[in-house]
Amino acid sequence: MTKDEYQYIIINLKKNAFVIGRILDNDLERVTASRFPAIEDIKRALMNSGANGVLMSGSGPSVFGVFESKDRARQSKTDLTSLDIGDIFLAEGLT
Repeated sequence: MTKDEYQYIIINLKKNAFVIGRILDNDLERVTASRFPAIEDIKRALMNSGANGVLMSGSGPSVFGVFESKDRARQSKTDLTSLDIGDIFLAEGLT
């Protein structure tokens, strides 16, 4: 990530209403997803289940979704469990 990208993130975080999907970025994801198409499948499933943004974590193997509400995240977990795509966990951000 370059300094310019950090500024873009900081500017967007300062806005009252911002789209989380616009600031999630992982350069390594492009390379990894080309070798492991399941990453894109999981990201698509998360978005289809209501995530506001999705991203592969670090160099993988985790993919996460950011949700507007706990209820939507819980429902997504239920939806995704039926897809048999791996272990699914709910986590809450620090406030």
